Parts: sequence; structure tokens; C-alpha cells
Amino acid sequence: MAKRYTGSLSLGWFNKQKSILAQTEEAAGANGDAPAPRLNWINKEEALFYEIAAEGGKGLSPYWVDRSDIRVKEARPLVLEKTFKAVERPKGGSARESGYELVESEEDDSTIENILIRGDNLLALNTLKKLFENRPGEEKVKCIYIDPPYNTGAAFEFYEDNLAHSEWLTLMRDRLVILRDLLRQDGFIFVQIDNKEVFRLKVLMDEVFGEDNFINDIIWKRRGGSANPSNRLNNVTDFILWYRASELSRPEPIYSIRDDHTQLYIKERFVHEFEGKRWMPAPVERNAKLGLRGNMRYTYKGYTPEFGWMMKREKLKGLDEASRLHWNEHGRPVRRVFLEDYEGQPITNLWTDIFVINPMSKERLEFDGQKPEALIERVLALSTEEGDLVLDCFGGAGTTLAVAQKMNRRWIGVEVGRHSETHIIPRLKRVLSGEDRTGISGPANRAGGGGFKYYSLGESVIDHAARDFNWAMGRESIERSLLSSYDFAPDPAFSPPPRAPATGFQRVGHSRMAGVVSLAGPEEHEPISYDELMGWYRALKAFKDTRSVTVFTNRGVELTYDSRPEDLEVIKVPHAIFAELEK
Repeated sequence: MAKRYTGSLSLGWFNKQKSILAQTEEAAGANGDAPAPRLNWINKEEALFYEIAAEGGKGLSPYWVDRSDIRVKEARPLVLEKTFKAVERPKGGSARESGYELVESEEDDSTIENILIRGDNLLALNTLKKLFENRPGEEKVKCIYIDPPYNTGAAFEFYEDNLAHSEWLTLMRDRLVILRDLLRQDGFIFVQIDNKEVFRLKVLMDEVFGEDNFINDIIWKRRGGSANPSNRLNNVTDFILWYRASELSRPEPIYSIRDDHTQLYIKERFVHEFEGKRWMPAPVERNAKLGLRGNMRYTYKGYTPEFGWMMKREKLKGLDEASRLHWNEHGRPVRRVFLEDYEGQPITNLWTDIFVINPMSKERLEFDGQKPEALIERVLALSTEEGDLVLDCFGGAGTTLAVAQKMNRRWIGVEVGRHSETHIIPRLKRVLSGEDRTGISGPANRAGGGGFKYYSLGESVIDHAARDFNWAMGRESIERSLLSSYDFAPDPAFSPPPRAPATGFQRVGHSRMAGVVSLAGPEEHEPISYDELMGWYRALKAFKDTRSVTVFTNRGVELTYDSRPEDLEVIKVPHAIFAELEK
């Protein structure tokens, strides 16, 4: 049954219940390293099962479950729905015949690495974790960018963005923990959020990724502030929290912003021209806010500012002689700041030059989201190189995936329900064919090409209505999936005994645990004999540093309590699964 949300959030820190008395260093002594602050919330030690409606893909009411519950741990199989590939047309011929032709098929293509997954992102991340856990580090994800529901209290068509703080934090925690495991050691994660949850999210990410791995906050001014609400200030910014996977992560430096990204912004800010160079005005005289500074109050070219100048006479004269002062019709000067002077300057964490496209603009595509491509381009430029793998498990309108494709990055996207078909796939098809000339297509000189594979998440191994396994999947497939869902992975070095079932291992500290899944189909009734069971047990215990063995089965077992080794456990499934679900 669902557990009601009661209680509130709290922030815990070392010696929270005590006060500090200032002492000398000798009297204080050495206290050692204090643990980092931790955010506590109701049901923090449990997981949140956020059931997705089959029709429409919208989340239903979430409820709390044990973190080992198969509904939040299950690694579903990926089912290929379709492959999209851009095939270059022969050179020559008419303009209509040039470019790329988009080919769609239901066949797999091993040359295509980009994948889009339709389904709940927690289950999809469970599957990706299994796919990547035995791959070399360099094949894992270099950059994760997510724009999760902001928990604003508003209900959206495709997202349930109205969760209590504890529910939202649990939802985020469960996903962030898996995302952390998918990153390369030199990888990065960026999480975009607004001011409602950013401060709680910061403490949570410190806990998951380590506060030493926090790199920067980025403040993005996403819109103007023409209409202020009567009871507060108008919120015009979002935050992006930037973390690294480890000290091996090295950001790519980014310098001055390119003109093609800021052309509209610059025009709106009244950039002037002087002798073929563009410049923006900067003050050279003090104002009332800065106050009077007597030694800076002098007359230059007949003008004396009321509160004085911002620099000495010699510097002001030098600017004037270098044509860097502009005198208006009233005889008051401003400094000419030439834009070319800032080429090569590093960018700051305040991004004011990237705006969301006006919803009424004719340039806006029907499947555009609220993130301009220039924003994602800058994130990927900071953290990746061509060929690196990018992941976005809150796919939305597909902006991250489109930009990664245009920047020659590999990518994985996850989105639930109809959004994949109505928003992401149409957009990516235009990118592949070269029809999309919006966003960064011009600056990136992107003319099409590439491909991606579209998957859906396979069925659950559990048939809840029948209170049994989903036998339509096949016994061997269920065994492998169940083993994976309990975090056991095959080891290629292990040579199983004859007729051995699905086996796997998981690391626990300096030793390992072994898991075995042996199921009997609906019409099968053969029990596991004592000799068969002990044969599995001895083979697994003899392998490397295996500490214990767990057997998951729906078969009868010829084993008495007295003859069972202490480090052998037998769990009857699916009975144990349904018993857990009914807690």
C-alpha cells in the first residue's frame, strides 16, 4: 500500500545539537574530519515507485517501496522498434537530389551507436547500468545533462511536476546514484533546476557525488523580466549545477562567446560602430551610488562630473587619445569598449547571452522545448570532445540529443510515453536529413548525416495479475533478467558446471557474492536435488573470493535445514517478490 507523506525536511551536520565555544588552538585539540552535511527527508531510506500509465505515458501517483523492490531495481530488456539512418546521396545533380536521404528500417545496424529509449527513465537507467558495468571506462558516459521536473507545483501534459519535496528528492536521488555509476572517471554531470529546489538539490548532489567534486554553479538568464508578479520578484534565471566524477575530470576551457550566438542580443543592447569596429558603452564618471571622491573630481575638456571621474586624468587622457572615449551631444563622455578586446577572455558562470526562442516566433519549431541549442552546445563544449558519449535521461523535446548529433558526439536519450514519437523522433529526423537549419546548425556547419536506433523497454519479468512470472518472455530470459535485477553480473572467467543455471556475481567490499537463478516453467515440476544444489555451491565457492551463494528458484529443493551451509541461502520466487510488494 502507498505510504502517506508526513513530516518535513531537515539538514543534519556534525554536532548539530551543540554550540561552539571559541578556544585557542591548543585547547581545542584535533577533532578530525567532520562528516559533510546531509539532507534528511521522510522515507529517505526507501525508493519511490512512480508508475507510468500505459496510455499517454504520464506518471501516476508515486508511492514508497523498499529499495530492493524489483519494480525499481528491474533491468528490462531493450526491444528494437526502428532504425533511422541518413544515407548520403551521390554528388552532382539538382539541389533537390543532393544531401541525405533518411532510411528507416526495423533491422539492427551495428554501425549505429546512438540510441533513444522510450520508457520510464529509472528502469531504463537500470538497464543501461547493466549494459555498461563490464565495459572499459573509456566507453562509458563522458557527459550527463538532465533537465528534470522542477517541482514547481504545475501540472504539465507529459510530466507530473507536482511532487512533495521528499518524493522529488527520492526520485532524484534514485536516478543520480545510477547516473553516477554510468559516468567515466573523467566525466561530468550538469543538472538544470530553478530556485525552488536548487538548494536542496545542491546538498543532495554533494552527498551523491561528493562535495569535493562540485565544480561550479551556472546561472542562466533565460528570459527578460518585463512582467513582475505583485507579490515577488520575477524569476528570470535557472541554475545549472556542475559536478565531476572524480579529480581526473578536466573541463575544456571556453573563451569569448561567438558573435553568431549573440548577434541578436548585441543589437538589442545598442552596440555602436566606430571606424568599422563594434563597441559597447561603459561609464567613466562616478554616480550618486558610488558617491563623491574628491581627488577624482577634476575638469577635462570643459566637463566636470558631479561625483568625480572613475580614473585619474592621465588614464582618461590616454583613452581619449586612443579614440576610446565617445562624447555625446551634451559633452559627456563614455568609454568605448571594443568587442574585439574581449576575444579570448574566459566565460563566467553568469550566462546572459542565450535566450529561449520567443514562443510566437516563426522560427520556433512545433517540437522545440525550453532549452535553446546554444545552451547545450556550451555545456558540451565545456565537457566533451567529438566522439564522446552524452546521456540525457529526461529527453523532453530532444534538444540535448539534437545538439550532440550536430556536434558529432555519440548519445543516449530516454523519454517516457508519446513524447518520443511526437517530439524527439521528428526533430532528430530533420537533423539527420539536413533539413534542420535552426539552432546551432549554421555555426556547427551541420548539414545532416548519422543515425540512431529507437528502443522501447521490454516487459517486466513479473505478471502482477497472475501473481507469477511473465512466462511469455521465456524461462531463460526471465532467469537472466531476474539475476541482473538483483545486481548479479556474469563473470566470463567463471566456468559453470554442467547443466548450471544462470549465475552471476556482485562485489561486496573485498569479497564477492554469487547468485544463481533456476526456474521451472509452468508445466515443469522437477525439484533441485541435493547433489545438484551442492554442485553449484561448491563450484561458485571455489571461484576466486566468493563469500556466499544465493539461489533464487520456484522449484522444490531437496535440502534439510541441518544440511544447509551457513553461507548458502535459498529464496523462493516469485513468492518472495510478491511478499515484498505487499509490505
